[in-house]
Amino acid sequence: MKENNQQKAALQAMRGSLAEVPFVRVGKITTLGGVADFQVELRVGERSVKILVQYKNNGQPRLGTSGCVGDE
Repeated sequence: MKENNQQKAALQAMRGSLAEVPFVRVGKITTLGGVADFQVELRVGERSVKILVQYKNNGQPRLGTSGCVGDE
C-alpha cells in the first residue's frame, strides 16, 4: 500500500512540474519494473518523445535527469 501511494505521489509531482511547461503535453504513462518505474509519452511541440522515470523516496527533492527513449 505504501509503495502505491509513493508511486501516485511521484506521478502527481511529475505531472505538476510538466504542467508548468506550456508546450509539453503528457500522454500515456506505463508502469514498468526494474531500472525505471514509469515510461511517459510526451508531446513536445510537434515531436513525440518517451522518457523513463525513476523515483526514490528519500525525503530530498532532486533535479531530474532524463534521456530520450525514441522519436515517433
